[in-house]
Amino acid sequence: MSGRVTRRRLLAACSVGIATGLAGCTGDDTESDGTSSRSDESTDSNGEGSGDGSTDSDGSGEDAIRYGNSYVAEIDLHEAGTPSITQTYHEGDYHTHTEFGNGEVIESYHVDGETYAIVSGNCTIEENPPAENSVPDIENPRGVEEQLQPSETTTMNGESVEAYEHPEEDARWYVSTETGYPVQFEMDVATVTFHSWGETEPISAPDMECLEL
Repeated sequence: MSGRVTRRRLLAACSVGIATGLAGCTGDDTESDGTSSRSDESTDSNGEGSGDGSTDSDGSGEDAIRYGNSYVAEIDLHEAGTPSITQTYHEGDYHTHTEFGNGEVIESYHVDGETYAIVSGNCTIEENPPAENSVPDIENPRGVEEQLQPSETTTMNGESVEAYEHPEEDARWYVSTETGYPVQFEMDVATVTFHSWGETEPISAPDMECLEL
């Protein structure tokens, strides 16, 4: 973990703590027709829905931010020379695609509890894949002491969003006013853009021989 860009919380859309995956999220909130609506289902401290359809949300703060377990997160690290990172999540499994400025690409897959790393065309099974060395830690925002409150309503790429200021750190969420899903998260070391909620495909292990380390 010492190779992480930062230990500051990214507060991302699922409780990821990277080794378990941007996983341990709520159920997918997307309707059967592919559309989404603000959920009435409450969320507990580990980001999992209660499943009883009840809610104590007043429509503001943490309770206004919805989570799913199928989405894409694009991580833009602000430090010069750092790689571009895309993480795709689908129902507990996820894939990390890390691309460096010289065109080198390394990947990792977390599938059914197993972790695969692909570097230079070779596949290994290991707990700490190199593709995730630059990924900041991401947690569910439920751990903050104060309730998040929207500070303004604005637009981002033509979409209406509410901005939520983190009460303890220099960080801000932008959440869709239509769906309640995060659109973007900004902090000092990175900007995370979220999209494709409920639209990702199942993730499979690499179709190649992998050496277990």
